[in-house]
Amino acid sequence: MARNDGPTVQVLERQECRLDEQGAPGWREAAVVEALGGGGDDLLRPFLSLIRKNLPNSSQAILHGVRFGRAVEILRRETTVDDDILRGAITSYAEGKSAFSPYVGWGHFCWESEAVEILSVPSVRLNALVFVSNSKRDAEAAAAFVGEMAQVPKSRCLVFSGMGWREAPELEEEIDGASWDGIILPTDTISAIRNSFERFFERREEYGRLGFPWRRGILLVGPTGTGKTSVVKSLAASRPDVPFLYVRDLDMMGGARAIAQIFEKARKLAPAILALEDIDGLVNGANRALFLNELDGFSNNDGVLVLASSNHPERIDEALLKRPSRFDRVFHLGLPAFKERKEYLRRLFCSPTLSRRFASEREMDQAAERLAEGSEGLAPAHIKEAVLSAALDLIEDTEDGGRETFEGRVLSQIELLKAHIKTSGEELGEMRPPGNTMGFRSRRGAR
Repeated sequence: MARNDGPTVQVLERQECRLDEQGAPGWREAAVVEALGGGGDDLLRPFLSLIRKNLPNSSQAILHGVRFGRAVEILRRETTVDDDILRGAITSYAEGKSAFSPYVGWGHFCWESEAVEILSVPSVRLNALVFVSNSKRDAEAAAAFVGEMAQVPKSRCLVFSGMGWREAPELEEEIDGASWDGIILPTDTISAIRNSFERFFERREEYGRLGFPWRRGILLVGPTGTGKTSVVKSLAASRPDVPFLYVRDLDMMGGARAIAQIFEKARKLAPAILALEDIDGLVNGANRALFLNELDGFSNNDGVLVLASSNHPERIDEALLKRPSRFDRVFHLGLPAFKERKEYLRRLFCSPTLSRRFASEREMDQAAERLAEGSEGLAPAHIKEAVLSAALDLIEDTEDGGRETFEGRVLSQIELLKAHIKTSGEELGEMRPPGNTMGFRSRRGAR
């Protein structure tokens, strides 16, 4: 995704981009033969020498670590690029040895009305791009632009693991399909979460005028299955132009180095969303000081919105919770009350496949009400699993499919889930904050 504050590139017709009257690549072909004929893997120096010899009035800017194809892809978003002046494989000059890459890509484009050549000089150590122009300023500006844009991932979603960051188009696809329709929370809770998130991106100038740094931390806590991950995905879906960085695990050395890498990437891509799942397991004694410093220290986190979640808020370091500048808002996503369970069941039943199981809207509503009574203490994820298992049973069990109603099968699955949760030692509705804190419900499920 291109930055709005990057250099401006003027799109011109290809004939206006000629570097000389002839436009012939003759000396360039000779330069390739001469440079490669010298042997060795350091091709940059001989190429620069030949460029300066044939274009004595030109200036050169060198960019390392970006492939020619990636550079052309970036430039083509902004202007017309002719990359067909010269291309070839190193086998052409290496006695039939296998090519490790195209030995050279040589093209030209226009940068703010100035002609610029781009030359790729790969080696076994580090690829180099040479930008050549009669304008020193334009050669350097074009190189800086390509270097900056090459750091922006093709997919807006990145996932961190012990090996570092990787692009995650599959996560981007999930986020693109996320919506608030499948999230069962009190209306005021959803509104408060969305407002806190959206105001951050919409009111950047107000932060500056008030003298506050443009950063924010939002923490979501609640039992497993109450929709924390779905809330994060739905928030990210509302900002498709903002990079989304997802972290669930750190490296095996306690995560100190990983934490530095995580926040460094977030700052580089800011404005960005940094999602930390199960933060109670990410921050420990070995990395606590570094994490607090990265989150709220001397580093400039302008534009970074941290979205963290936890199933066990009692395990979160108090230093994260007691200073508002670290997590400005903490939202409790509790087990759904009766009204919310009924609404969620109705939404599930309204699918084309399941709605056929009911003779009328009234019958569907009554079934949702009875099942909402029976599913007290279950999270939305548990309720969804009960409905799905019941529907699959009806499809697979053809012999006695008519002996038990769909509602009865859902209720049976609900009871099985409750028994499983109890035997596994997980107390239903165990996470309830004191008093009337937003989002949690008593085990009686007040209506």
